[in-house]
Amino acid sequence: MAHWQLYAGVHSGIVVTTTVERLLRVALAWERDIILHRVRYVDHPKMKNYVIGGYPDVLQFKHEAYRHESEVRVIVPQQGEGWESNPIDLRLNVPELDTLVRSVVVAPEASGEFYEAVKDLCSRYGLKAPVRRSKLAYVPV
Repeated sequence: MAHWQLYAGVHSGIVVTTTVERLLRVALAWERDIILHRVRYVDHPKMKNYVIGGYPDVLQFKHEAYRHESEVRVIVPQQGEGWESNPIDLRLNVPELDTLVRSVVVAPEASGEFYEAVKDLCSRYGLKAPVRRSKLAYVPV
């Protein structure tokens, strides 16, 4: 419930789920260098030997207060001859959304109309992944 309240909203949020395997399948299709790692949650002031080398090192740590996120990150290095040649943004194609998306989960306190609207939107764009309500919608209070 905390994730819904923090990131999406209990009445009108949706969550798109995937797996590491699905994410890797899509990332490997880009035919680019990628770095995949699980984020390490640490208490920064208490870390011993806190050495940062390249920029990916910084991206592998997050404060332990965010441990509940259990995050995995995909980093796509974009380095040219000099910093001027680095792109401002990066757009990578996901040819088939169903390759990446395992399911779409609707917020636990969403109305029936919202749930149906999400299902209709997914159907309209050809997403075959199941749309379901959060399991928290069925938990007695």
